[in-house]
Amino acid sequence: MAGPSSNKCLSQLVTLRAITLEDLPAVRHLHALAYKVATAARLSEAEIEAFARHVRSVSYCDDLLREHVVCAFIHDELVGTAGWCPADDRGVAARIRSVFVRPLFAREGLGQTLVRDAEARARKAGFREFTVQAGPHAQPFFAALGYEVSSYGTQTLSDGAALPVVFMRRTDEAGGTGSETAGDSGSQ
Repeated sequence: MAGPSSNKCLSQLVTLRAITLEDLPAVRHLHALAYKVATAARLSEAEIEAFARHVRSVSYCDDLLREHVVCAFIHDELVGTAGWCPADDRGVAARIRSVFVRPLFAREGLGQTLVRDAEARARKAGFREFTVQAGPHAQPFFAALGYEVSSYGTQTLSDGAALPVVFMRRTDEAGGTGSETAGDSGSQ
């Protein structure tokens, strides 16, 4: 496990910028790879492949371009993503989405940095409540960031396949940053 000094060095190397159309192939590859690595012990090969098919769908790309996604780069290499969108039409909560970190950089604080950045951007848009719909493998990651389980369910993908998900919520009562000790994982 890396120490605090390696996290600081990593954060100094990372550049965040909004996703572009040209980023989509690399982002889709990153999402499929990170999900496969993170869920290999929990999901079947068929479930992992269903997610990979979903990532390759046109609707997935459309969603990415609407989600206020930022990409994290070290030099020119894509190493992570995170975004947000309104969780409903009432404008009460923002859903944190597309949190994926290249497996080589997992548990180095990059996922936490990306989630906090997405929350800050949503906060700037007026949101103080955050939700996430993540794979069960990501529940400890989001719990360490102050998210609490609301319920468990399934996510129906673009081809009709269903994957297990956990719905989590966090209220930003004081505008704080939450835990500083979380690892990295993925959400949809």
